[in-house]
Amino acid sequence: MQPLKQLVKLQRPSIPVPDGLKKEYEAIYKMRNQVDALLLKAIEDEKSRTETWYQTVAAYMGDASYKDIVEELKSAVTKAKEEGAFPGRDASELESILLRFKCASATKCMQRVENLVNMDSEGKILPSLGNLEQGTMQEISNLLLRANQFLEDCLKRVNQDIQDLHNKGGDDIVQIQQAIDEHFTKLTTLMLQGQGGQV
Repeated sequence: MQPLKQLVKLQRPSIPVPDGLKKEYEAIYKMRNQVDALLLKAIEDEKSRTETWYQTVAAYMGDASYKDIVEELKSAVTKAKEEGAFPGRDASELESILLRFKCASATKCMQRVENLVNMDSEGKILPSLGNLEQGTMQEISNLLLRANQFLEDCLKRVNQDIQDLHNKGGDDIVQIQQAIDEHFTKLTTLMLQGQGGQV
């Protein structure tokens, strides 16, 4: 057990492999050399990937909480369905994501990721990576990607409706546009505050 504990702490094997091993141990010797060469880089790469994910999600989130985003999305989806104006794909996919999404778990997961990103103690990075909740991270990505797609579809639908009204010579286009803009302003503000890259 002690060598494993040292591996976690030092992020590299601590016991040297003796020279002159018998031929039947050659595969183990080669594997150990690969571990020595690749383990630290793999840890650094995974930490870097996690940091990129965290920065992207934080940019999308801005100052909004998961609860704010979920509640606003639920409200927007309900209103869009009531008006028969849900854009793009069937609403059931987004509704299912919102129903399954656990705000408390997502908040806790993001805190762990943030702690890892800010960690400067090498001995704690490997176990922290092992404790990340990859499933929750994927759910966060799915929520934000789908919410972003919903917003983009809504904007396309709004622009198309406005164009259709122009084509029909509608007299109340400005009032209609203001009402539509007001409907989506809060949700758009929540989701696009930081407007990061792809999640």
